[in-house]
Amino acid sequence: MDLAFWLTPKPRDLYSAWLLMLGDRWLLAALPLALLLFGLGRLFGCRPVLALVLACILVVPLYSVLLVSFGIKPIYIQRLFAWMVPAGLAIIAFGLVAVPGPRWLAVGLGLVVAALAITRTVEDYGRPIDDWKGIAAEIARNSQPGDVVIAVPAEGSIAVDYYAGRHPNFPPIVYVPGRYPQRGLPRTYMSNFGAPQIVEADAAIVADTLATYRRVWLVQVSTSLYDPRAIVRSRIAASRKFVRYTGNSLAKVELFE
Repeated sequence: MDLAFWLTPKPRDLYSAWLLMLGDRWLLAALPLALLLFGLGRLFGCRPVLALVLACILVVPLYSVLLVSFGIKPIYIQRLFAWMVPAGLAIIAFGLVAVPGPRWLAVGLGLVVAALAITRTVEDYGRPIDDWKGIAAEIARNSQPGDVVIAVPAEGSIAVDYYAGRHPNFPPIVYVPGRYPQRGLPRTYMSNFGAPQIVEADAAIVADTLATYRRVWLVQVSTSLYDPRAIVRSRIAASRKFVRYTGNSLAKVELFE
């Protein structure tokens, strides 16, 4: 309850943790969900106490937190419930083994589930990640005296701070409009209530920074959300030459000199 994520509860929160186990496409999730319920039902038939304990493990902690999030204070983040996955998969595995009838049916269902799991694993590892450790190392490795880092104050700025502390030669960091979290500003907030959108007035912070430092490392997170009009980047590009780019659509760093 002391945590402060500054999130807005959404109806999707009621089921999003289950998608960690079942997959985020409803058609593909239907088979694992059916097998989960089937496995739990078969387990109730032979080990009712164990089945009840597993059902409580899957349901009670999740919906207790959701009750707090919707009724008192939003503290729910779905990845905190990734521990549900092993228990759920164990129940699914039991259901496959306990399928009545010919063994080819259980084997066939097992192969289908395995194929879906492998497909989702490959897709998940193929998604871009925000590699803040790599970004900080890239800046520190190539920094020069007179450099500065300008960071848009999304959640990523916390990671920049953390990894910058590992490099004694890391350039100073200027946050636009200020260090995360920026609470209660008269502007639009995006994914949470600590990261506002950039507005034209923030260009003054960039101008003051450019007057002091020579080269600029621009670090941004999800620019389409936080700076869709590219206010910060365009102000830098107006007086500095773009050199190179590192990163992806989630988190990127650009060097201007």
